[in-house]
Amino acid sequence: MIEDEPVRQESISVGRVDILAIPSVRKQIWVLAWPVLLNSLLFNMVEIIDTVMVGRLGPQAVAAVGLGGHVFSVVMVLLFAIAAGTIALVARSVGSNDKETAQQVLKQSMILAIIFSVVTMVPGIYFARDILALFRLEPEVTELGTPYVQIIMAAVIFLSVGIIFASGLQGAGDTRTPLYISIVINILNVGANYVLIFGKLGFPRLGVTGAAIGTAGSLGMGIVIFVFLFMSKRLILSMPVLPLKVDWDLIRRILRVGFPVALSQLLLQVGFLIYLRIMAIFGAKPVAAYVIGVRILTLAFIPGMGFAAAASTLVGQNLGAGFPEKAKESAREACRLAILFMSLLGTVFFLAARPIGYLIIQDIEVVALTAIFIRILAVAQPMMAIDFTLGGALRGAGDTKWPLYAISVGFYLFRLPLAYFFAGVINLPILWAWMTLLVDYAVRNIIIISRFRSEKWKEIKV
Repeated sequence: MIEDEPVRQESISVGRVDILAIPSVRKQIWVLAWPVLLNSLLFNMVEIIDTVMVGRLGPQAVAAVGLGGHVFSVVMVLLFAIAAGTIALVARSVGSNDKETAQQVLKQSMILAIIFSVVTMVPGIYFARDILALFRLEPEVTELGTPYVQIIMAAVIFLSVGIIFASGLQGAGDTRTPLYISIVINILNVGANYVLIFGKLGFPRLGVTGAAIGTAGSLGMGIVIFVFLFMSKRLILSMPVLPLKVDWDLIRRILRVGFPVALSQLLLQVGFLIYLRIMAIFGAKPVAAYVIGVRILTLAFIPGMGFAAAASTLVGQNLGAGFPEKAKESAREACRLAILFMSLLGTVFFLAARPIGYLIIQDIEVVALTAIFIRILAVAQPMMAIDFTLGGALRGAGDTKWPLYAISVGFYLFRLPLAYFFAGVINLPILWAWMTLLVDYAVRNIIIISRFRSEKWKEIKV
């Protein structure tokens, strides 16, 4: 406990747990983090299972799904702004016992998410083939990836609404409800993908297209559940649907906090596409190895995601409640826990890299490349843990510009130029292009740690 902070006179009821009333900072973190950890584990296990199923269709199918996923992530960058602003403002409002404002933030964020979905859906569907063709991979990859992107873009409204619902609940401290809904979504996703990819139970064999349909359908079912729970007022926050009045001042506050997050995500996702384009110099197999490696190592990223979510919520709520030193301690403890768990998982994946590759795909060359990439990512886990948690803490405080600066410098001034130089100029093996991500994260850590230690984030107004 921080002894020199004011005594909190009024507790905050967060779901079934009064988060800030829990005396132990570590326990506060665990209460918030474990549902996010389990949710992320389920989600990433589903992605891995999907990759295993798609992997049975060959490297071109894996590359098509991987490219399609990255294209979709670029389109979703504005949603990250809305989600980040929602978490920060809801956390501050709940921390200061202003539940009415928290609910209005959620309502305005939902209006923004629906507008975003409508604006991005049509061009995403129409230009899907042209975007994939930019990577100049085998024509088969473009042919497989085009319907995948089109179907996923048609479901963008489901994902948008679901992420905003989950962000509002996270800011309020309820990380369990999104977990329960995610369990339903993931079960539906695996079942539908298996049936549609391979043509089971009398359905046609749809391959990559079946994976897209299964994912879109499961996301839609998740929204049905979310809407029912919110409308029934069974959650910590409720959201009256009518009247649909736009509060421009609140929207500006949401976007002011979230815009740097959107820009950082845009730079990140565009950077990933450029990075993939550099790898495409070597052909579809290195791209497939990269996709498989990232899918596998997302299991090691899970602690970072969970502890980052806890840090973001606790920093926001403690600042809203007037406890800046507890906000700082929450972020530091979350970072320590993330480093420990991600390093342990990274060690496991480093040692088991090649057998893991064989679980996904049987192509010997792709397996060898996958093992190399997995080991590089495994070495990066401690640096990724710092980037996740301290970046999440800064975002929870509303200090969203510095994570943007870190990504801009690390990715665009170091990773991409070095990768292109190694692969496109002096023609070194793909290993050298992949090694540049270690430099990227080292630079990001320097920037993020420096900003956190300055403690200027405590003074940010949202």
